[in-house]
Amino acid sequence: MNKRNGILFLVLALLCVSAAAQPAPTCSTVMGQELTAPGEIPSGSDHVLRGVIDVREENRTFIDYRTTTTPTTYTCTKRLLRAYHGYRGFSLDPKDRVTPTGIATGGPTLRAAVGDKVEVILFNHIDITQFSLTSATGHGFFGEDCDTSITTTGAQKYPNRSATNPEDFPNCFHASNTANLHYHGTHVSPDGFGDNVLVSVLPNRNLDTAATLKFLTDSYSQPNPTASVQAAAAASLDAMRKTANDQKNAVLTKQLDGVIGANNEAKKHGLWPQYWPGWYPTSFTLPVDPGKLPSMGQSPGTQWYHSHQHGSTSAQLLSGMSGLFIITGDYDDKILRLGGGTPAKPKIKEKVMIFQKFSDQVNLVNSRPGITTLIEVNGQALPKVTMKKGEVQWWRMANATISQHGEERFLFLTKAAYQDLVDHPEKLKSATKYPGNGRAEPAEPPTRSASEVPTFSETANDGVQFTWDQFDAGKEQLQFLLAPGSRVDALVKAPATEGEMVLVAWTPLIGPKVSTGPPAVTDVRNIAILTVVVSGNPADENTTLPAQAAFPVRPGFLADISAADTNERHRALTFSMENGPGGRAPFAQFKIDGKKFQEGTLDQIMLLGQTEEWTLYNTSLVGVMHPFHIHVNPFQVVETYDPSTMSAPQAPKFPLWRDTIPIPAAILDPASPIVDAQGNHIVPGHVKIRSRFVDFPGTFVLHCHILGHEDRGMMQLIQIIDNHTSVKHH
Repeated sequence: MNKRNGILFLVLALLCVSAAAQPAPTCSTVMGQELTAPGEIPSGSDHVLRGVIDVREENRTFIDYRTTTTPTTYTCTKRLLRAYHGYRGFSLDPKDRVTPTGIATGGPTLRAAVGDKVEVILFNHIDITQFSLTSATGHGFFGEDCDTSITTTGAQKYPNRSATNPEDFPNCFHASNTANLHYHGTHVSPDGFGDNVLVSVLPNRNLDTAATLKFLTDSYSQPNPTASVQAAAAASLDAMRKTANDQKNAVLTKQLDGVIGANNEAKKHGLWPQYWPGWYPTSFTLPVDPGKLPSMGQSPGTQWYHSHQHGSTSAQLLSGMSGLFIITGDYDDKILRLGGGTPAKPKIKEKVMIFQKFSDQVNLVNSRPGITTLIEVNGQALPKVTMKKGEVQWWRMANATISQHGEERFLFLTKAAYQDLVDHPEKLKSATKYPGNGRAEPAEPPTRSASEVPTFSETANDGVQFTWDQFDAGKEQLQFLLAPGSRVDALVKAPATEGEMVLVAWTPLIGPKVSTGPPAVTDVRNIAILTVVVSGNPADENTTLPAQAAFPVRPGFLADISAADTNERHRALTFSMENGPGGRAPFAQFKIDGKKFQEGTLDQIMLLGQTEEWTLYNTSLVGVMHPFHIHVNPFQVVETYDPSTMSAPQAPKFPLWRDTIPIPAAILDPASPIVDAQGNHIVPGHVKIRSRFVDFPGTFVLHCHILGHEDRGMMQLIQIIDNHTSVKHH
């Protein structure tokens, strides 16, 4: 057995699965209990949010659903995961920790108001010896840059590179021990110590944490600490390199030589250093409403944060490296007054929820056949939410999962309907079959009514609140749509009768023109998320939906963007998937405008202050929607075309502000003149968006938020440049 195989088998031996009896296994993860909120790091009385997020590996439990056993069982699974540990203030004292240990869960909820300053220190204390099959930096690992897995027969499963399977660095899974933070939904600078996803915080187990914490705490009080912080980081990288060399670790020494050289090259060109030695301080202010366009402020709402290291984003989200970021403002003030309450003593219950799936690795690298990873909520499996009859609660939900097809329908089933599908799983399949492969299409959900299940009245999407007209037109719906990366705020109204209902993530709607698409679910327990138990009459609980006078007014900087505002500035981007989905080589290849992500290349350049219209096309088949996400600036969706359900593009009655939008999939059409890379005649789906590129010049990214697609190439590097100059000519 060679060295590499030996390490693999050792790692596999450590990553064991412990089974327990159905229905609720005995392990750290709670199942079927009342939903609890994640621990919080709030702003202080001085309007500054101070906190530490410490990345460490830890054995953590989560719940799987195993379909290969008879009977099927819920299984307590223990895996070595990279995890966020959250601390209030600039502290690593256990008494200041707000996140649990031993349980697969997300990071702490950050809570700050518009106008507050955010100061968060990220530490990376991952022990690289515990994850031997990934590079510490993404360069020079046993001659392989990509993460690697090997089958039990010794054959390479991933990356399994060949002429027909071009799984090449940097567009492969790699550097899974390197981390950073993306504050998804924030309108702040993408450069420097802002929402900068182009930095890589290396694992540094030997870091003098106490001294570093003191240095960074002191730096936050300095008017301009950039030079001293960068100098300290460079010295720390040199120390890491010396330690690796003294320990005769030639592989790590070579990697750190590359890291230091890359930072020196960036400095020579006046650029921000990419690599940081186990720590990184973020600092930005959430901008207030400027009161005048074209500048914008920060939208109060449900945002979130997560790791955004290219090549390891999906693996790290599966480990739980994400958390909620609640940004408060007038929006919250109005909602919390419903039912006669006040922000200090609300009658309405706020339920914050982050939906996550947990595993130690993505399927291409290490799949687990016959096992379904459940969607957990705040680190709980199938939690319970108790409501009074007719009660209205405020649910703030973020989708931090990795979904293959792009958007699910979230809806309630009565307990009777749910149990009927458990007993008769054949009802999950439609009588209609896909013409492309003869496989049964997913069935539509059972009929429901507002007298039987809770309803949803959306108040915001992607952290941007609705206008009254939008809210009023869409009140008390029986489902909502939620794509990976997106958020939904909804007033959830319980029915007037007692009972138990189950929230499920149902498959996307299948249009009549789809040749092949997502498979039918085989067991409804695979898609169950939580239960609502309605019991008793309301006492002091809120039971009202807002009237217009009580509904929050959307900020003026979110005024609709007209076609005239764009001054005919238009771009078109095409998202494509070649080879189709599947877990065997040749793997699907993910591209934008016919190419994968390229380091050192700016694909889109916009002028600061301009407004543009973009059309986003999707040429992918088999029903795969690509959730488009762009950092820094939200956008307004003004047109959608789903060729499987529409005969022509449609403009929404109320243009929606979003920061993530699924692009409908293409369909096959022999009469279409458009031909994809495989020679298929297709009709692409598309969405048309408009955006103001204002306030913050800088370099950042756009990408598909199915993060396995982003990690493997479906991303572009973009830049907003300031067109003001001191150059004169007279």
